[in-house]
This record gives sequence, structure tokens and C-alpha cells, in this order.
Amino acid sequence: MKWLYLLASVVFEILATTCLKLSSNEDSNSLYYLGAMLVSYILCFLFLRETMKYFEVGPLYAIWSGLGIVMIAGIGFLFFGDSLTPVKVCSLLMIILGMIGLQLSGISQ
Repeated sequence: MKWLYLLASVVFEILATTCLKLSSNEDSNSLYYLGAMLVSYILCFLFLRETMKYFEVGPLYAIWSGLGIVMIAGIGFLFFGDSLTPVKVCSLLMIILGMIGLQLSGISQ
């Protein structure tokens, strides 16, 4: 169950950050996206709070934020026209390797 809490928290964080980007446009849907962002961040942190009952806070936060960074970078590239340079790709790979290293070092209790 603890991994489902973590996954839900990451999914809502990604959704909230994507809605934050979408709400920055000055169109008729910006208030809708702003509302979706607020609800998503609230759910994100509620699930993250539950997840913290099962993991050490340092490695958990690194994995939670790392997954969010990698996924948001992919969404930015695929949907918002963000650039993806070799330096960015290498940096994202280092984040992924760091998350794997933390997992192998014993994040699970």
C-alpha cells in the first residue's frame, strides 16, 4: 500500500504542475486549471503525508521529487515544446540513477 500512496502523490504532483503551466495562459480555461491545480496539490500532499509513515523522509523526498522532475521534463518536451538537450538528458539520467541508488541503499523498511 505504501507504494500506491507514493505513486498517487507523484501522479497528483505531476497533474498539479501541468495544470499550473496551463493556468498561466490568459484564456477562458485558466481558472479551471488553477482550481484543478489547487485540488491536485492538496491531494498530492495528503498522499505524501501518508507515504511518510512508511519511509525515511530524505530518500522518500528525493524519489518523490526526482520522479516529478523527470516526468514533468518529459511532459514539457512532449506537450509544451520545451527543449531537450544532451545536457538535460544526462542530468535527468543522473536523477534516475540517484533514485535507484537510494532504493538500493534501503529506502524500504
